Amino acid sequence: MPFTISSPNFSLVEPFEEPWAGCTTVSGAQNADKRAWYTQHGMPIFSWSSLAQGFLSGRITRDNWKSVRDSYPDRVGPAYAHEPNFRRLERAQALASDRGLTVAQVALAYVLQYPGLDVYALVGTFTGEQFLENGVATDVSLTEEEIEWLDLRRDGLRFPE
Repeated sequence: MPFTISSPNFSLVEPFEEPWAGCTTVSGAQNADKRAWYTQHGMPIFSWSSLAQGFLSGRITRDNWKSVRDSYPDRVGPAYAHEPNFRRLERAQALASDRGLTVAQVALAYVLQYPGLDVYALVGTFTGEQFLENGVATDVSLTEEEIEWLDLRRDGLRFPE
């Protein structure tokens, strides 16, 4: 069998609009059937924009979004800056704080450990330090309950809302 992969978007946050024309995503509840197909067929995913074009970089919060949005690509707001994604971001911030991690490390661990998927997260960094920090995500262990809590399928964990 030849080398075979697929490269859709997969991230903790779900795009509400395409970040650019022709994008394919397997993020969000509405794409559970697509993720099931990848699991069933054992198809590896090389997931682009796993940090949602910086939305999950750790530099954005619900409170600072309006003041920092001009420093991000134009499509970040329409694609990601929506209430459910701010809730996911806040949960990632809480878990990161609890574990002594960065938001990006938690978000990447979510992608890399999503149950049933064989994911290779593609992310861009601006510095060598960011690259090394993101690499820590490969050593972060999340429980299935934490993954469900992060993506809003579960409430009531010990982390603050």
